[in-house]
Amino acid sequence: MIGDSVTDCNRREENTAFLGNSYPHLVASELYLEYPDMNIEVINKGISGDTSKMLIDRWKADVLDNNPDILTILIGINDVWRHYDCPDPSKRVSKDDYIKNMRLMIESLIHTAKKIIILSPFYLEEDMTKPMKAQANEYIDALRQLVKEYDVIFIDLQKEFEKLMRKYSFDQLTFKSDKIHPTMFGQYVIARLILNTLKK
Repeated sequence: MIGDSVTDCNRREENTAFLGNSYPHLVASELYLEYPDMNIEVINKGISGDTSKMLIDRWKADVLDNNPDILTILIGINDVWRHYDCPDPSKRVSKDDYIKNMRLMIESLIHTAKKIIILSPFYLEEDMTKPMKAQANEYIDALRQLVKEYDVIFIDLQKEFEKLMRKYSFDQLTFKSDKIHPTMFGQYVIARLILNTLKK
């Protein structure tokens, strides 16, 4: 399971929880308990702050060298965010480059992995006039189009969270300060969607 801070959640800290405080931890817990004889190993390769370009830079060491049977990828919101919180243009990733990077990731394992699961990035902002919200929607829409070209599983987290926001407030699902980092409730939502997909 590879991605940015949503996946990472302190998994590299010496005194943190097993696999980090995030959906890989929850998915692993369920799989290990329900299928103890299947020799399942869940690996968390999330790194906070990563963009899709940064994933490409570490792709061989962190993904290909592990030869995964099933791969989940959740990346993209930092590609957008760096346009707003970083003065260095070289840290930003355009929509076209984001799709190019996602294509490279998919094609690197499409013939060897049993399943590739792409999870959309998400931004739980309700004000559609905000520039970052509009840009995030463009990147997510482009990803929705890309996955149609490949035999991969797509979990549209943006749409799934939007459904939940009709019943729950955004701050129940993500941190109030940024509307990007999930609360444990939000992490459970992601984990459950992955588990339901795997069990099908």
